[in-house]
Amino acid sequence: MKLKKIFAGMAASAIAMSAFAMGSAPAASADATVTGNAGITFQTDGSWNYRDITNTAGDHAVFPQKEVGVQGGAYGFDTNVDCGDTAINGSGTYTVSIPTSGKINTEPDLNKPANKKAWFVDDEQTLTRMDSPWSMMHNYEPGTSDGSEEITAENLVWNKGDVEAEKFNMLDVSTDIPAYYDKENHKCYLDEALTQEVTVTDVTVDIPGAGTFTGDAGCWKDDVDTLCISLINVYDDTGASNTIDGSAFPSEDGTITVTFTINFPEDSSNSEDSKESGTESNESGTESGNSSASSSSSSSSSKGGNGGGGGNGGSGNGGGTTKNTSTSESLADSASDATENAESGAPAGIALALAAVAGAVFVVSRKK
Repeated sequence: MKLKKIFAGMAASAIAMSAFAMGSAPAASADATVTGNAGITFQTDGSWNYRDITNTAGDHAVFPQKEVGVQGGAYGFDTNVDCGDTAINGSGTYTVSIPTSGKINTEPDLNKPANKKAWFVDDEQTLTRMDSPWSMMHNYEPGTSDGSEEITAENLVWNKGDVEAEKFNMLDVSTDIPAYYDKENHKCYLDEALTQEVTVTDVTVDIPGAGTFTGDAGCWKDDVDTLCISLINVYDDTGASNTIDGSAFPSEDGTITVTFTINFPEDSSNSEDSKESGTESNESGTESGNSSASSSSSSSSSKGGNGGGGGNGGSGNGGGTTKNTSTSESLADSASDATENAESGAPAGIALALAAVAGAVFVVSRKK
């Protein structure tokens, strides 16, 4: 009767250990994949059409909104821009695009006197620029189809204006990926410790009428700490500007296309936040591993014993950078095996439970 109670207690302990191992099994991958979104942002010199980088102050034409502000927004906004933005999912080659022209379909902020004056095309302020075309290269001004001086809704036409843009003040690929910047070395990183460098290579920029430009691109972070890829930027003082020819500018309407290869660190999960999270997880695993070690010392030399599958190999090293130094070398071997086989974390826990049950049977048989 006494032996049955001992065996039952050990069996219950083994089942509890199995449940712990199954509940703490880590994900199969040890490295996190950097994800986000990217799209072309720009500002033309002279015509002042723009799409701002992410999180720039303003209600319109800020990435990822697919909008363009025309004449600095004084002429209104095009909110139907066919921006070819892309989702970023780890290192790889991506393509983004933006048209060089469109049509105004949203009015500007009329509380600004300059915008109000520019928005209306007649002194009576009854006709507006709604449905007016826009282009990166120049502005459009109202005219009459019948040659009369008075513009009416019936004779209004839009003609190419005398404001010509000849260059970009800014042509970038904006993202919403958090980043840090080393101004001294002109390099961008995923972590504040500046160890996880991001690089962009094999850049191809197609500009209608101007041709194709290739090279590598500099990375920088904007004022809100998100990663930007610099192609042309006269405002950028980080040293990453003018990756392509600064005079590159459309000579005809069409679509600007940028293809680039972005390279993230192999272990992009190794940020300070991930380290802290991993360390906490490791400490939890250490406590469980040590607790299991003290209760099942009879099997400490076998792999998977002493809670190695659930303590060290489960939540213990699943993303942490510190090591459990309070267990034996056999536990380190066990943790290594469990980490390499992270996908089978739950089966490893079941195997650990079976080992404990076997130990219980062995003890009972010896006492007979």
